[in-house]
Amino acid sequence: MIVDLTETQGIDSTALGLLAKMAIQLRNRFNVSPTIISTNSDITRILTSMSFDLICEIVEQPLNKDGKFDELCQLDENEDSLKQKVIEAHQTLMTLSDENRIEFQELVSALKAGR
Repeated sequence: MIVDLTETQGIDSTALGLLAKMAIQLRNRFNVSPTIISTNSDITRILTSMSFDLICEIVEQPLNKDGKFDELCQLDENEDSLKQKVIEAHQTLMTLSDENRIEFQELVSALKAGR
């Protein structure tokens, strides 16, 4: 799996958590690691600071567009389902490093309390 973040100017912690969850599932189920294409040094710095280099290959060169690639479809979900995914995304980020655990513990606790 390739995740192309070439056009990404900013990325929030929920998106990072979902990417981490995907990477962990790919490793656990199929013994593969995704490749993240990140040509923006700010995005690459965020990925590295969140320990994505432990679960993904980060490539800083643009993707060769000669291949055939598909985009994932967006699903419509209810508010409770989305909230649960946000919690799970942050919990996944917390498993990547002690720094992430400290960074997101308060947020996860607050989200869980607001259920």
